Amino acid sequence: MLRSRFAALRVRAAHRDYKRTREREEEWLLIEWPRRKAEPSKYWFSTLPAKTSLKTLAHTAKARWLIERTIRNSSRSLASAL
Repeated sequence: MLRSRFAALRVRAAHRDYKRTREREEEWLLIEWPRRKAEPSKYWFSTLPAKTSLKTLAHTAKARWLIERTIRNSSRSLASAL
């Protein structure tokens, strides 16, 4: 169960856009604001479809974070075993 608060906005990321001839596609900006914290703590961009629910966005972001953490920990374990 997720215990944070989440907000999501459709945005166009910008990075050296003065070199682009077209606008970037819209994507999601997902913001996590844990309860009892003064401000948001994590931010994600997502290219999931525009009709994706906030719940699905939050679960997907957290699942990805868990997978990345597991891979990082496994890599450390493997490196220390060598």
